[in-house]
Amino acid sequence: MVSSALIALLLLMGGVEPNPGPVTPTLTVATQNCRGLTNLSKALRVVNFFNEIKIKSKSAALVMCLQETHVMNKFALDNKFQGTIVADECSTAQLGTVILVDESLEVISQLCSGSGRLAMVAVKSPMVRETPSAVVVVNVYAPNSHSE
Repeated sequence: MVSSALIALLLLMGGVEPNPGPVTPTLTVATQNCRGLTNLSKALRVVNFFNEIKIKSKSAALVMCLQETHVMNKFALDNKFQGTIVADECSTAQLGTVILVDESLEVISQLCSGSGRLAMVAVKSPMVRETPSAVVVVNVYAPNSHSE
């Protein structure tokens, strides 16, 4: 007979699931205030961070909302990111919202405000069972002063 102390020890060690069974694929949504993506190395770090989150969260799909992207270095995102980029860009060193959508998700619809403050995307995933039809992700960069 296996004692309960041995079972508890095995569970604490990691490797044994307390409730084994099929794992339901999930959709993870992350957010990051970038404080500018003009610098190429910083933009590459964001792409690497996206990939890191996807691996660590073990999710089937990932959507990442970026705020304060400012004037972006599009080379890093366009050439290093595998997925869809929905960007509400601006021409100044302020504002800017971007949504990075994992390549496993189908983008149904996207909308940007044109002011650098709002980006929206509707996505659908055949892998995520909790998604009956679509999930809408809205990325808002709101003013932090009453004068705006």
